[in-house]
Amino acid sequence: MLDILVVISVIIIYIMLQKFAKIPQPLFLIGLALFSLIIYYPGVPQDDTTFIYQNFITGNYSDWQPPIYSLWWHLFHFKAADFIMNMVLYYSGLIYISYVLYRKKLHWQNNLLILFCFYPLYATQLVILLKDVPYTGFLILSVAILLALQVYKSKLLRIVLWTAYFCVIFLAIGFKYNGFFAVYPMLAFGVYLVLQDLKLNRLGIKPIYTTIGILLLALSVDALCVVANNVITYSMFDAKKSHSSLMVMYNDLANIECSSGSEVIPDEYFIADDRRGIMCNQFFINYRNYEPLMVPNWSGANNPAIFDYNMDGVDEVQFEKVRDTWLHVVLSNLDDYAVYRAKFLSTIVFTQWWWTPLSINNPSNIEVKLSNLIVEERRTLGTFNALLLILGNLLVLVYCLWYKKSRLALMIILSSILQLVSLYLVLGVPAARFFLWDYIAVFLALALANLKFNSQNNKEPIKSIGLVNKTKGKKFK
Repeated sequence: MLDILVVISVIIIYIMLQKFAKIPQPLFLIGLALFSLIIYYPGVPQDDTTFIYQNFITGNYSDWQPPIYSLWWHLFHFKAADFIMNMVLYYSGLIYISYVLYRKKLHWQNNLLILFCFYPLYATQLVILLKDVPYTGFLILSVAILLALQVYKSKLLRIVLWTAYFCVIFLAIGFKYNGFFAVYPMLAFGVYLVLQDLKLNRLGIKPIYTTIGILLLALSVDALCVVANNVITYSMFDAKKSHSSLMVMYNDLANIECSSGSEVIPDEYFIADDRRGIMCNQFFINYRNYEPLMVPNWSGANNPAIFDYNMDGVDEVQFEKVRDTWLHVVLSNLDDYAVYRAKFLSTIVFTQWWWTPLSINNPSNIEVKLSNLIVEERRTLGTFNALLLILGNLLVLVYCLWYKKSRLALMIILSSILQLVSLYLVLGVPAARFFLWDYIAVFLALALANLKFNSQNNKEPIKSIGLVNKTKGKKFK
């Protein structure tokens, strides 16, 4: 109950400060950013990030985690650099977006966005050192840059902004392997606006052909970003291939065999003959995670491994063999695959694992209290968070499609939905960190849905950050 009272108290205090102190809304986000930096410095490390840092120290990289995450340590040469950059990336984009909403007098939208940013369960996840935080920050920055491009008309500055835009898109894919899906709508919109900048939309091509061309061009840029990131990973970092997708394929094969009742997995894949008999035990096939299939369970139950997987090096021939088997089995059992994956994602969404942001290296009193609050809140508000994730995305999508005309808001929510689709295909563990972008995207899209995105072809140039208020014929100051 204490957790709900804290959330309600935050809302009341915020409303009172807005009403009586008249504090500009962006200042609240600046305060939250400073609070996070001071209270949680130097961040709360997790195993995945520690793994990348050890790779950085030794110079021996693996693609188990994206080596490009070590960029901040290469640039700034101190361990907490990733924590500081994660905070800068995430909050700088949000602060600018809030500033734009404030200048345009879109106050209720701005308030909703800011209050969600103060939501303790979500906000404290951002101080945990994981690749999902900078990934979310890059996507938010891409939105902020598109808003800035509405204001600044200098050709040189626009070139700088467009360069920054495609850089953050590139880095989003580099930091998160399935970012390919989420960045696609943002890329398509970016390509559309670049063509407007170059005035190529005046060539008299039919709209349907123009749309197809933009989508194909954006897809090509998306694929090029993936290829370039692979070159960086395997050529520049000389990363060893871990073939982590084997874990997902093994899990798919196990669930399909258990649900179909047919032996679809070759006997040679099992570590021992008795493993097939125990594989379909509900403790293993629980639609929650794939680890019990591979190694002794991390829960401490010491369950036996079923399939052979070694992240330090998988034989290429073995990987290709499992991949071919997986493809054949999935295509032959599409119904079982689709149903099991739906159950898997649904279970994970409703039982998300919100990590406690408590650092044993620097546990301040406030940090401990907030962490204890998070433990309680994730239990109390589990269903609320899941409904916010699913219904929020769907309802905002309908809102953007039918009631408002902001193309940018539509691209944001499509980006979020495509990321959820990608998680349907590959998600392996019930960690809430996978959904950080999906949560914030709901409020970003809703906040920007009333903001009509201007093109370069408007007869009247935009002289300030305000847009024309068509109902009054005046500009917002």
